[in-house]
Amino acid sequence: MIKWDGHTHTEFCPHGSLDRTVDRIEKAIQLGFTHYSLTEHAPLPEESLADPQFKDECGMTFERTIEYFSFIKELKRIYSNKITLFAALEIDFLSNNHAFTKDLVKRFQNDLDEWIISIHFLAVNTKLICLDYSPQSFQEQLINFYGSVDEVHFAYWACLEQLLDQDFSFFPPHRIAHLGIIRKFIVEFPPINNIFETSEFYQPIMEKIKSKGYALDLNMAGLAQPTCGDAYLTNAMLYWCKKYKIELVYGSDAHKLDSIGQYFDRAHSLI
Repeated sequence: MIKWDGHTHTEFCPHGSLDRTVDRIEKAIQLGFTHYSLTEHAPLPEESLADPQFKDECGMTFERTIEYFSFIKELKRIYSNKITLFAALEIDFLSNNHAFTKDLVKRFQNDLDEWIISIHFLAVNTKLICLDYSPQSFQEQLINFYGSVDEVHFAYWACLEQLLDQDFSFFPPHRIAHLGIIRKFIVEFPPINNIFETSEFYQPIMEKIKSKGYALDLNMAGLAQPTCGDAYLTNAMLYWCKKYKIELVYGSDAHKLDSIGQYFDRAHSLI
């Protein structure tokens, strides 16, 4: 039986821990995982970001990415008889720079077993703001710009619609990462409109995901966040995943050793 963690990070993550990747893999093996995707954050373009520091804080440099793939190649050799490792990247969809995402995939396509696509940034005028950095940033830079919490959420889902309209047929993303990450600060900033808690809101989104053939990252990291307290795929979203038979792959989104395998049993019960 396959037991797969499809979203993990490594010591190459500039905002994660320095826990050794080999120790993380060893823990995954101990927990019974048979498949393990190494999905490190891909490079970002400085010119698209409102705060250029995020270029190196949120993603690897191009030089480090090359080192990363060499590192994974060696890990595959070491663990070939113990666990199936996938060389992957978590690549951001940038609403103001679609070409960067596509060019990045093409640049590393031959190194990738798979890749996942995520949204961590929303447009503020001509630049991008990180939506999951901190509650303070969420309020000061996104809520204040869009006018309300509800409008920030609508902007996120509109950005996802843009993502789904992109042509990645040359090498499609295998999964969309943490679909509901816009809810990371929902305890402090709950939307007023109840529409985001209804399954009806997500039907057209899920129909399009199904039509694209994309799987979803059943990302459990939100449960470890006091500001969220829920999986990033909510029951309202999961309703359509089950109805349309959208593939779900558990993701710990672990950025440190202690988070490997977090809430796996909860994810299994959700499925």
